Amino acid sequence: IRQEGDSRAFDDYLGEVLSNLPTIDEVEKNKDLHPHLPPKALSKAADWLGEVRGKINAHKGSLTSAAQFYDSCARKDRVLIAVRALCLRNLMDISLSSKSVHINSRLYPKDVADIASHLPSVPFKNQKIRR
Repeated sequence: IRQEGDSRAFDDYLGEVLSNLPTIDEVEKNKDLHPHLPPKALSKAADWLGEVRGKINAHKGSLTSAAQFYDSCARKDRVLIAVRALCLRNLMDISLSSKSVHINSRLYPKDVADIASHLPSVPFKNQKIRR
């Protein structure tokens, strides 16, 4: 059972991750020595997003906060498009299992939505896909 304090801590954690997601400007300023490899910031973001998903799977009641996080991430203009697309894909996965989460596709840039639509759907742990 989740305590209210756990919910606040989770929301604070999501806010911290959201504010630290890599931006286009950051990647341009800090180009790695290996131009044929993905930027280190992208790998770091993937780790954070994986950790977020793990925390969501551990706390089933956190879907509302998670949906808000993924929505904010997917619409955050300066965040790398690959990160935004993964956030939108995760939001799409939540919407498959939650009647309270609806996605307005007009809120997201076409390039982000196109990439997200090609990523595989991965249901969240202990969640049934609604049909």
